Amino acid sequence: PIIFTTEPYSSLICLIFPKNHDVKKFINKFKNEIEKNIPAPTAITLKEIRFDPLKRTERTIYQAINEVKIEHTKTETKMKSNIKSLFRKILRTSEIRMVFQPIYNIAENKITYGYEALARGPKGTELEMPTALFSVADELNELENLEKLCRWKALLTSKKLPDDRYKIFLNVSSKILQHKKNLYVEE
Repeated sequence: PIIFTTEPYSSLICLIFPKNHDVKKFINKFKNEIEKNIPAPTAITLKEIRFDPLKRTERTIYQAINEVKIEHTKTETKMKSNIKSLFRKILRTSEIRMVFQPIYNIAENKITYGYEALARGPKGTELEMPTALFSVADELNELENLEKLCRWKALLTSKKLPDDRYKIFLNVSSKILQHKKNLYVEE
């Protein structure tokens, strides 16, 4: 197939297949590769065009690309809406998972000094990875609420760590710190 983008920096990729090509098999393989390397939902819209001797070929291709763009935009809008709904549900139901990354004191025989609390969205969803989760929160102006939930979950979940004398390290985004200049934590 011929692969090209229609505009610079576009998320839309066009594929043109020769006649009698197993399109569905190729598309499935292509989609799997994209989803393996890009942690975001992928929309694929198919448009079959046929040679028409009464039309210029480039005009037929141009029309097909425009029709696919319209369908792609509809699909992308629906996917974004679903992701926003999922995010709101996460906030409403507190569906944040915490994982803890050990921090070692290498000066003292590599003993565990503490744990960094890391947030994850619901397993197997588009918002499982923190980059997606926090970018949607930022887009929806819910970053502060998400961070409050993450801090609460981190402190709650840290009770399950093997020893309560460890320090817990919490991350705060720079955007939140800019808005809350008086934010500090005392021991």
